[in-house]
Amino acid sequence: MSVQAVAALLRERLGLDPGSLGPSAIDDAVAVRMRALGRDDLTSYASRLAGDAEEFQALAEEISVPETWFFRGGLDLFAHLAALMRAAGHAAPGPFRVLSAPCSGGEEAYSLAIALAEIGVPPKAFAIEGIDLSRPALEKARAGRYGDLSFRQTDPALRAHYFQPVEDGWEIRAALRDACRFRLGNLMEPVQPYVSYHLIFCRNLLIYLHAAARVQVLDNLVRCLAVDGLLCMAHAEPMLLHDPRFEMVLPNRFMLFRRVPAKHASTRDDRKPLTCEKVVPKAPPEPVPMRAPSLRNDEDDLARARRLADAGQIDDALSACAAHLDRAGPSASAYSLLGVLRQARRDEDEARRCFEKALYLDPNHDEALTHLMLFHQQRGDAGRAAILRQRLAQTRGGGER
Repeated sequence: MSVQAVAALLRERLGLDPGSLGPSAIDDAVAVRMRALGRDDLTSYASRLAGDAEEFQALAEEISVPETWFFRGGLDLFAHLAALMRAAGHAAPGPFRVLSAPCSGGEEAYSLAIALAEIGVPPKAFAIEGIDLSRPALEKARAGRYGDLSFRQTDPALRAHYFQPVEDGWEIRAALRDACRFRLGNLMEPVQPYVSYHLIFCRNLLIYLHAAARVQVLDNLVRCLAVDGLLCMAHAEPMLLHDPRFEMVLPNRFMLFRRVPAKHASTRDDRKPLTCEKVVPKAPPEPVPMRAPSLRNDEDDLARARRLADAGQIDDALSACAAHLDRAGPSASAYSLLGVLRQARRDEDEARRCFEKALYLDPNHDEALTHLMLFHQQRGDAGRAAILRQRLAQTRGGGER
């Protein structure tokens, strides 16, 4: 057996598209696990992996991509969802149910809890649940403790209000921690128990899955999403645009999709549905692929590239970014955006080079420093990551905690 056999097993059980992680990710993860077990024979390791559920779990955790942070996607997304949840009211007994899947370290779930608290919705009025296949990520979520890097998109005043400083970072306040629950789960399997969620986050997962696995995961989510419930996706997710079970709702920058009732649905959740403006389709009435937002002729190429990237039009964004570089010459912002786009295409080495070019042009460029630091951190280069983290802290006007 070989690494290809291991990749096939990951593909079967996790739905993983091995190519989505880069050329060496599986090799590196297998090497880590073999060292941990004191093994040097790949064939014997692959044989063990096929029949050892605990070792497969350990490899899955090693290969998972846990990168996230508070208010990822912008505070306005979470504020928008919190306002919708409050407006939905409580016509039915029980709390408003939300699922974060996968939940990683819990930042997404807690971000929504904070947004709800900001507008006066008490914790007893909602129930937020997170599932993930990584036990270390779940332990982090349950502890509710985070380092400074998790707050790179968070207003310091907001952090000071909802977190308390602890020795190794910041700990979320107990009332919000108690409003969120986290458990082990693989989205390739039906979400258990069968409950009806009114909102499901599933962001930045499907880009790592092969086509059949995407369909299976979506089917599993549909089974536990209330009719009229919302599914929140990421801009890069390559699906849903042709699925008749969903309709996109405005504003489209939030990538929200409402589950529509089947023609002969026998039951409906009696809670008042979330009220979002529907996208009115143009003729013909069949679902059509979402197009990039309209752009003014005089709009700067770099701004155009960012808009296209936000709409998930990666190839067009790359072209716009290249046009900007040809017209305006090198800039840190252009190369940093190009690095993000290359990461979306899983071209990690080229992404790294783009971030390095950005920092050559502007050594204090916040976005490029952040992404390059994460690049080295995820590849186990702790020394290089620490140097970049220190530089990032200095550019932001403070030392590290």
